[in-house]
Amino acid sequence: KIFKDVHTMALPKTKSGPGHNKINQAFGYSAEQDAKQKSKWDTVQYNQVVTWMNTVLGKQLLEKDKDSAYLQKTLENGVILCEFINKIKANSVSAKIMKQMQGNNIFDKQRISVFVTKAKEIGLPGHSSFEAGDLRDDNNMTSVLNGLYSFGRVCHDKKIAFNGITAKAKMGNQAWSISNEDT
Repeated sequence: KIFKDVHTMALPKTKSGPGHNKINQAFGYSAEQDAKQKSKWDTVQYNQVVTWMNTVLGKQLLEKDKDSAYLQKTLENGVILCEFINKIKANSVSAKIMKQMQGNNIFDKQRISVFVTKAKEIGLPGHSSFEAGDLRDDNNMTSVLNGLYSFGRVCHDKKIAFNGITAKAKMGNQAWSISNEDT
């Protein structure tokens, strides 16, 4: 027979053993794209975002000198982002959304999307923001970092959230500092 019953068709075997134990391992073009994204990761910029976020939150929730995988794991359910935006603009995210099941893809993406929407309402330009999938699904953590950085600059310009982040005169990888002025 040309067509076999779908239920009796054998599935292709997957490789196993050393070097084949990563579930989401990228190959070919995808591996090249992953490497390109990782090469764009800016630890200095990341540390500055972490300092600002921890200052606004009033507690040390994020650690410095980490990579994109750490940031993704820490923020992937959107709860810290919602707490963060609520500190900047009270009652931006309802308690109902905050308490929805963490670890559930739909609710996690909803929280991340609410953060991005509220950040845009405050003034974050659309081209500087990120999508929920960039964070939750680890699609583009450089975009997430750049979005948080840009949001810090917006807060500085509006003199909110501990005056946001002030950039020193330098093009490219900008150096930031946290203002200790009133919120």
